[in-house]
Amino acid sequence: HTHGYIAGGHDGTYRNEINKYAFASNVTASDIGNLVTVKRNVAGTSSETNGYVAGGYNGTSRLSNIQKFSFSSDSNAVSRGDFFGSRTSAAPCGISSETHGYAAGGHNGSSYLTDINRWANASDATGTDWGDLGTAREIGIGFQF
Repeated sequence: HTHGYIAGGHDGTYRNEINKYAFASNVTASDIGNLVTVKRNVAGTSSETNGYVAGGYNGTSRLSNIQKFSFSSDSNAVSRGDFFGSRTSAAPCGISSETHGYAAGGHNGSSYLTDINRWANASDATGTDWGDLGTAREIGIGFQF
């Protein structure tokens, strides 16, 4: 892997930029495209070919959409489906496997969440309910092993 990507965020203004930076050089990141919508507090996951930006908050609503962008071309993100049951979540924890993306926990505006949502990287189908954290939380950090 040669590059890192940052998408969305908040600096007093809700952001929709996708930035890319090279691991091997000490330079400023490049703006390579935009998300479909502005969002912060998202889950980020990846496959070998795409980055995924899931859930989040746009300043007025918690979001259920999952957006993807290609690593091979510097371009805008596209919508690729929603969480299961159109569940909304700000600040879920993102985790990647070789074949799937996962968003765990988060907050829907009234409750902290325990569910784990899973989507197949190979399709744009809606995610599925894949499990439960046992303890509700938001803004966690996920790792794969």
